[in-house]
Amino acid sequence: MAFFNGMDGAVAWVAGYDTGVKAFTVTDEIDIGKYVNWDSVDNYEDALAGARRWSGTITADFDNATALPDPGTSGATTLRAASATQTWSGTIMLERITNEVAMTSDVTEVTFDFIGSGTCTQSDGT
Repeated sequence: MAFFNGMDGAVAWVAGYDTGVKAFTVTDEIDIGKYVNWDSVDNYEDALAGARRWSGTITADFDNATALPDPGTSGATTLRAASATQTWSGTIMLERITNEVAMTSDVTEVTFDFIGSGTCTQSDGT
């Protein structure tokens, strides 16, 4: 299981290890379909909930001695804010990996864009 924890978290992957998590985002969204019931008196649009999905990003510092996972890598993941007990858990797949390399450092800032697979379970910390 990968683990993300605010500013001082750890990320464990099959092919590497990282201890420099800086930030993460989680986006939970749903498709909304619109339709009009022309038999109604008011002809206002109605909304219908459709497919739900979740995604996000993880930004971390990687040292150059560690191999990065490849896009398409997936696994069970828990994201937890450093100052709170609120968590988001589920299975993710890495969609994109972006490296930002500073010419004066052996540390590379990496952003992982991921897509959730299945349910995202959110805990409010209570």
